[in-house]
Amino acid sequence: SSEWWTWVRLTYEAIGALVEAKNYADPIDENQVIVTGKYLGRKRMGRFGIIVSRKGASSAGQKGQRDEWDDKANMILVLSDEDVLKMLELKSEGKDPSLVLEARIRRFRFGVR
Repeated sequence: SSEWWTWVRLTYEAIGALVEAKNYADPIDENQVIVTGKYLGRKRMGRFGIIVSRKGASSAGQKGQRDEWDDKANMILVLSDEDVLKMLELKSEGKDPSLVLEARIRRFRFGVR
């Protein structure tokens, strides 16, 4: 929804959303998250990015997400195939697919499901 994306733009100073696709057989690790983080920042695309990967992030990848947030305030969401399918289901039901992204941010920031 435009309201949600407006909130993302304002909260994370984003001029757009950086979306990176990783077609890896295994969950992504910390290095892939750090590489994506290099494209983010106040003087770049903003502080919001999404990595789409078949299996999401490993525990090391989650640590990379946490480090990017703690050190640079970059919000990097890692979505799995399951997340993308849920977004497509919501869209086909006439619901807002950004609910999946919102839930990911809440889970990451506040431990809320």
